[in-house]
Amino acid sequence: MTSSFLESWLEQLPSFRSTRRYSWALLTPAVALLLSVLTNSVASRVLGPPGFGAFAVAANVLILLGVAIGFGMPVSLVRFSSMSGAEGSDGILRYRAVAWGVVLLSAVVFGGIFGAVAAGASDWLRSWIPVHTGFAIVAGGLGTALTEMAGAEAQLSLDFRRYFQAVGVGALMRLLGVVGGVVVAGPTVSAALWGYGLSSLVGGVLLARQPLLQNLAILSRNRRDIKPILVEVARFTLPVVGSTFAVGAIGSIDTLAIAPVLSSADVGVYAAGVRLTALQSTMLAGVTVLALPLATRATREGAQDRFAKRVFVLGGSLGLAVTLCLVLLSSVLVRAVYGSHFLSSAPIFAVLSVGLLLNFVGNPLSQLIYAASAPRILLVAHLCQLTALAVGLPAVASHWHVIGVATYRAAVNAIVVAGVIIAAVKVGHLRHLVVGRGNDDS
Repeated sequence: MTSSFLESWLEQLPSFRSTRRYSWALLTPAVALLLSVLTNSVASRVLGPPGFGAFAVAANVLILLGVAIGFGMPVSLVRFSSMSGAEGSDGILRYRAVAWGVVLLSAVVFGGIFGAVAAGASDWLRSWIPVHTGFAIVAGGLGTALTEMAGAEAQLSLDFRRYFQAVGVGALMRLLGVVGGVVVAGPTVSAALWGYGLSSLVGGVLLARQPLLQNLAILSRNRRDIKPILVEVARFTLPVVGSTFAVGAIGSIDTLAIAPVLSSADVGVYAAGVRLTALQSTMLAGVTVLALPLATRATREGAQDRFAKRVFVLGGSLGLAVTLCLVLLSSVLVRAVYGSHFLSSAPIFAVLSVGLLLNFVGNPLSQLIYAASAPRILLVAHLCQLTALAVGLPAVASHWHVIGVATYRAAVNAIVVAGVIIAAVKVGHLRHLVVGRGNDDS
């Protein structure tokens, strides 16, 4: 049965076998994973658990700032264009131009807010974010947002080779920045952050320079048409922006929430385990790339139930195999990436891996929710998950230490993903009934 399901899915994806360009889309997550693992490996081995803890906290702040500056524009730009017809239409061109303008405006607003916060930071915050690294964090956040926008532009053009270059160059620049920072200025958290932030900005500017200038020119020529486009951007992107912020915060909130409670060495050990789950994230990204067009087609044809059954069989089988392998190899993976000083990260990674098992079903099934134009369901789910983590993690950390934090995060994720699975099945089934009834009427 599984083989017939797989053959049926592959038959629906001839372009992946007949067109070389799609191989770049499949290769991109793997290269990004390799470079991310190398960056974390260098930082952890040079800085040790205490230094890596401080680096992880500051890097998470940089990532959240990048999410704020991006303001959901990369994701909403791709989704809007996929729903609005030809890539070169006037509406999409103006939408893209406004999206770039929003990113630049967000850079000024959120960069200024962070600068003000950093200037009046408390002693606790300065203990995690070294003095005089505020500009490096702002630069890194802007570079991250620009890189993601450049990647979105490549996706719009279905130029997956350029998409691969955007993601790969961004990740490579961060790796080289960390290495260069510690080589030039010594093995300190400040040096690693300056290298990380400035290299991220340089990479983002190099990748985004051409589309940025082009879209600013379009924005200048269409100044009188900005207002209706802004209304359209606000109407379409608000749920996407909310989900983008929530997902970005979910990925960073645990490290930030436990920092006031645990020592820097404990935070470093925990952060190492969390960052190794990039293995699952990369696999899930590939599964989702395949699931999105299939879910859209299933919704259009009224075949959501069949799509859901295939996801349960294929996604569940893949999830069980991957999770079992990663749990059994957790100690080997931690030692290979971080070194023997981080072996206590292995059980953390194992627990988090078990918590991500349901995502191999939930992530592809969630595309039915997008295909049914009901993104608010995912927004509510993400906000509930974020709230549970923000409220519960500090208390859990103070009583059950890092393994308790990992267990709590894994449990919250499993519960939320289970809810998403139920919602996706219900939405898909209801949509199937509506489509079926419409076909009967015709």
